[in-house]
Amino acid sequence: MTQLLKRMRPAPFTTFTLFIFVAFATSVLFSAPSRAAPAIVQAAGSTDANDITNELRQAALPLNGVEAGRGFDDLEPLRARLEGVRIVGLGEATHGTREFFQFKHRMVEFLARELGFTLFILEGSYAGVGPLNDYVLGRAGPADVTAQMARSLAVIWNTEEVREMLNWMRDYNRSQPEARKLRFLGFDPQLAAPSAEALLAYLQRVAPSQVARARKAMRYLTPVTHEWAYETFPSRPLAERKAARRQLMEFASWLAGQHRRLIAASSEAQYRDAMQWVQLVLQSDEIRNFSGDARENHMADNIDYLLDRAGPGARAILWAHNFHLSRVAEGFRPWESETDFRPMGSFLARRHGAAYYAIGFAFDHGAFQAGDEDAERDAESAGAFGGMREFKLPPSPVNELGARLSLAGPLYLLDLRGATTRGAMADWLNAPQPMRWIGAEFSRKWPAGNYTTPVILRDHFDALFFVRETTRARPLPYDAAVRPYRG
Repeated sequence: MTQLLKRMRPAPFTTFTLFIFVAFATSVLFSAPSRAAPAIVQAAGSTDANDITNELRQAALPLNGVEAGRGFDDLEPLRARLEGVRIVGLGEATHGTREFFQFKHRMVEFLARELGFTLFILEGSYAGVGPLNDYVLGRAGPADVTAQMARSLAVIWNTEEVREMLNWMRDYNRSQPEARKLRFLGFDPQLAAPSAEALLAYLQRVAPSQVARARKAMRYLTPVTHEWAYETFPSRPLAERKAARRQLMEFASWLAGQHRRLIAASSEAQYRDAMQWVQLVLQSDEIRNFSGDARENHMADNIDYLLDRAGPGARAILWAHNFHLSRVAEGFRPWESETDFRPMGSFLARRHGAAYYAIGFAFDHGAFQAGDEDAERDAESAGAFGGMREFKLPPSPVNELGARLSLAGPLYLLDLRGATTRGAMADWLNAPQPMRWIGAEFSRKWPAGNYTTPVILRDHFDALFFVRETTRARPLPYDAAVRPYRG
């Protein structure tokens, strides 16, 4: 589990009652046939293989391109498919592919303009991205969004493509009424530091006598408290970790019990943020010091909290790795894991059913960026782009998913929810296919099993975006001096 989390690292509290708080604490393919498909060697006489390819080609829905601003004619078939859908998950097979990021921007434009989605929720910190939310809403946000991105986002998303999307959101919101404006939020509690910083700042304004208590309660969770124990505490005896958690829960209970006084000293919205920050700190404690598996369930909890807070008509767009968005509920063992793993998407699918729509992203070959597992990871050696390096993968072997998909075309969507249930293609969709999945780090020394995962497409996703050849996401400058934590 430790190695699995390493590969993946970057990315509802609804009433003011102590009881609630403490209870928490304890189709078809959518691209025209390729004119220059790569030469993939197939087994001689393989009728089924030819049938699969032909069916994919016939079902392909062309995409006009990945860049935003191309109009929505080619995406129009999605309108009917997304009727009644409240949550659309936009995945990625790597954390550093330009075409993935560009198409996700295009999908955000479509979902906001055409279908009225108002929440964009990133695999990142709710507190950390707050200044970016202010920016896209036109509030008194950062004067320099590039500098703020380096502070607010994991280095994997500190890219030109994400900056372009943020600027589009800000321009879009200028012409929208308040109810239609697009918010930029985060759902990942993995890092406690952003929430701890925000909570301490809130207490300094409204209850300065409690700052020292809060800092002490969080001392083992985040570097913001300047405690050496941050790095070593997870290996401390269980009894010691439980005792520290009790202290944190006692502070959280105090905060929950002070809602009338603290709302009067600030506002209901600010107090709700403070309660969410302490909840995120508790979640981070569980993930870091007790069970890394808890991260997926907590991420789903946080998405539901944000939806509940936005109101019954709110619709959300999620940005995360394929790994987290997958709907599969059992038997999932990514990257040759020895144990089953339940992703965030499985919790969302169980709670929301058909109202959750997960779009996986796939590629065949090309470049991407990732942290270099073979390089030093300290700030001094991270370099201008935070240690991110360019990697390239050759065309997939014939037995991998990318090779088969390449035969159908260079760029398309696959609506798995409406795909055929009979014939060769149906059998193929219901069988495990080795799919390239790369997290925040990569090594040229890895065997294929370290970056491929057997995936039954129909079980994992409702749709699949495919691009044959990829290029590296374009990184923005990284300054370790402005980051009190790595994400």
